[in-house]
Amino acid sequence: FQFLMIDITQMTTSEQISAETKVREAAHAIGMTDQNLLPILHRMKSEFVVHAWQLPALDFTEWKSLGAPIGLAAAIKSLQESSENVKIPLSRSS
Repeated sequence: FQFLMIDITQMTTSEQISAETKVREAAHAIGMTDQNLLPILHRMKSEFVVHAWQLPALDFTEWKSLGAPIGLAAAIKSLQESSENVKIPLSRSS
């Protein structure tokens, strides 16, 4: 296991973004529908994955156990790792 050392008591309000917000952003970028996303969000809440700072600790296996497809897990990872280097579209172009 890899653990992140984060002092959450020192985070500003803007740093305490919800996990749901970040996951919805990634899902929207890949064209995932709410119908497919809502069960994943429900499982996240039941597992107490509620803050964005928790997301980097999840690996692909854990995302799979939450019911997330690999594309969503990859989109979330990309948003976290290179938000300033990789431009992820806010909506699917048709």
